[in-house]
Amino acid sequence: MNTYYLPDDLLDDSAVRADEVVIRYYSSDRDSVKNRIVLNQNMINLLVSGKKTIIYPYATAVVNAGELVVLSTGNVLTSELLAGTDQFTSVLFYFSNEVFNRFLIKYEHLLKRNTPKGDKQPFLIFKQDNFLKHFIASLQIMLGPGGPLPAEIRLLRIEELLLYLFQSDPEMFHAIEIL
Repeated sequence: MNTYYLPDDLLDDSAVRADEVVIRYYSSDRDSVKNRIVLNQNMINLLVSGKKTIIYPYATAVVNAGELVVLSTGNVLTSELLAGTDQFTSVLFYFSNEVFNRFLIKYEHLLKRNTPKGDKQPFLIFKQDNFLKHFIASLQIMLGPGGPLPAEIRLLRIEELLLYLFQSDPEMFHAIEIL
């Protein structure tokens, strides 16, 4: 069993600042079973192709192509399966609790509406609609050969995604356990 520390293992020997957002395109051409993942930051995985299984000590999630999963920090086991495709691909966002808390403060006027709060969960799964598919396509273009995205654009893109997830399902959005 391999152990990965994310997002740290993806970076070029540079530590992620607490106020920074990391966006990465991920691709693999083989199955990967039961990897131990230590999430040092919260993660949103926009799954483009393949199938991902996430196992927390008290809950399991299966994420298919055309879905996205929001994961809170902590230790998980994951498996990635090609599921009849040539590649497992996804776009990954990593962000700290500090980034999320600043988002909650900045958009408090929108988020504080009388939205019932669901049960807290370590993960949430959303279906990708047309907006999210175009969002992913635009990120794939932006993450192309032009080099890393500026910090301001990464922050803007995570805020756009979080606002859209809140707008599309406020009750489920409030259920994420980001501590």
